[in-house]
Amino acid sequence: MTEPSPQEQAALNLVTERLIRISEGSMSLAFDSIDPPVGGSPIDVATKADLREAYDFAGHLLYAGEDHLRTILMIIRSGTIPSYAAYTLLRPAAEAEVRARHLLDLGISETERLGRGMNERLDNLIEQRKAGVDPKAVQRRIGDLDRRAKANGVAVMWSRVKAGKKREIVGFGEPLKTDLDLFKLHLRAGSSAFRFLSAHVHSKPWIQLPKSRARPGRIPTMSFVSTEINLVVFASVLDSVLQGENASRERESCAITVGHSGRWGGEDSQQVGPAREGLVIGHLVGRRTEIEED
Repeated sequence: MTEPSPQEQAALNLVTERLIRISEGSMSLAFDSIDPPVGGSPIDVATKADLREAYDFAGHLLYAGEDHLRTILMIIRSGTIPSYAAYTLLRPAAEAEVRARHLLDLGISETERLGRGMNERLDNLIEQRKAGVDPKAVQRRIGDLDRRAKANGVAVMWSRVKAGKKREIVGFGEPLKTDLDLFKLHLRAGSSAFRFLSAHVHSKPWIQLPKSRARPGRIPTMSFVSTEINLVVFASVLDSVLQGENASRERESCAITVGHSGRWGGEDSQQVGPAREGLVIGHLVGRRTEIEED
């Protein structure tokens, strides 16, 4: 790998500083910040009603995203960034982030949040069915979700009527959203980021061997294409995933989880930077999730 240009080094340094704050800053916070939850907070109410799956899924997702980001930091610190592998780590980190943000959205009611948590369960069951798990067992679990939704005021969404096909549940409260839908909703330049990262995951030549980097080869009908990573582009995409929503949104996501009692007030609150807080939730909740195995 050739030495990075001053522009590349500056871009990488800036985003690496943010990555360090996120991936290492959350390690120092204690579990008792939210376990048990602050009395009267949304997660406390959901816990007592046994309706907290949205929070548990969000915790797992944010922890998973942080795990991938920490691996990217290890690669950067090694001094050699591979051509494509960092992007394949960034793709699941981004997916986990947008799914968690959807679950922790402040603009929805707790009933809607429960529905989104149930959609995570539904998606999990659908994927298991595709992987060969007993379809009857999967259908029984979906039936359990149907009854749970109706008992808690969550609308059950059904597929359209089609000749010769049985209607199926396609969501709770809202239809299941695709990864592309969630990228568009919760990530800067979400559609472009999704296409870009997905192309890297699937080793598509249009993104890994772009014509813009082609140079004439020894044979007239062939060209050479550099496979070195463009550090400015990488830093920009990584920055998009790290920033996600603005700092105030990150604070609000934490407030949903820990309530408004000021438990993080005083000196502790000065140690939690705004870019760090969204992943703090995942680190604290993610290791103690109590999601039933679907």
